[in-house]
Amino acid sequence: MDAFVNSKFMTRLQTLAQKLGTNRYMSSLQASMREIVGVIICGSVFQILCNILTLVGLGPDTLFYRVAYIPCNFTLNLLGIYLVGALAYNYGKAVGCKIPLLTTLEALVCFLLVAGYSGSLNLDITYLGSRGMFLGFVVALAVVQVNYFFQERKSRRETDSTKADALAAVVPAVLSLGIWLGVSLAATNLAEMNLCALIEKMLSVPMGMFISVPGMFVLGAFSCFLCFFGIPGTAILSAVLMPSILEVTAANATIWQEGVAAGMTPLECHQALIFSPVLLFS
Repeated sequence: MDAFVNSKFMTRLQTLAQKLGTNRYMSSLQASMREIVGVIICGSVFQILCNILTLVGLGPDTLFYRVAYIPCNFTLNLLGIYLVGALAYNYGKAVGCKIPLLTTLEALVCFLLVAGYSGSLNLDITYLGSRGMFLGFVVALAVVQVNYFFQERKSRRETDSTKADALAAVVPAVLSLGIWLGVSLAATNLAEMNLCALIEKMLSVPMGMFISVPGMFVLGAFSCFLCFFGIPGTAILSAVLMPSILEVTAANATIWQEGVAAGMTPLECHQALIFSPVLLFS
């Protein structure tokens, strides 16, 4: 055991962990994940309660299930919003933004703009949970950097007037909103899908090489590696693999319904289902 702990691999891993620990963005991400643990636990408890209600025959059509699902809807299904807010605030403080709350509000608006817009005026909450967390990392990073750039530019000019302070606050907000609005409109009009859905589709192509039993073990190990540094690896990889998971789930749902309609027993329907290695990760 001592030989493994002192091996070159573990030594290099410790060195990498130390470097990531000193990185302001990574340390802010780790702090943000710690801060939303309470939200995750709360939502998970009610999610388990919903599963128990389903097992005893109280499904989604019952009042008990709908009441138990309300906390899930406002915790796990909006997890991306909480993470972006915490990350923008912590990272803004880490880089030295004078008003980190301002960067937090701007990052939240930009995230809702790209993750909650799917071409209609109604807010789409599909990607406001864990499926939008990867995009949320990028949005928070970009918004904070834009604010910090204009703050440093104002500092170099050594102007302390009220007009300069107002411009330093308004210009980065308008610029960030304009950039992410353009990106969101480009995704919905050119690719005809939400930006988060487009990112999922692009990442699912290289991830398709891991759709096998050995590949799931590799992804599981990589997820644990990310969690070791405070990064929610399971949530990120689940979002990337979501298209494949939904495809297999929809196919199995169709097979089950056709089997029930044909008079097959539950055991026969179960035996007809398709097994895909991607289900091992879910």
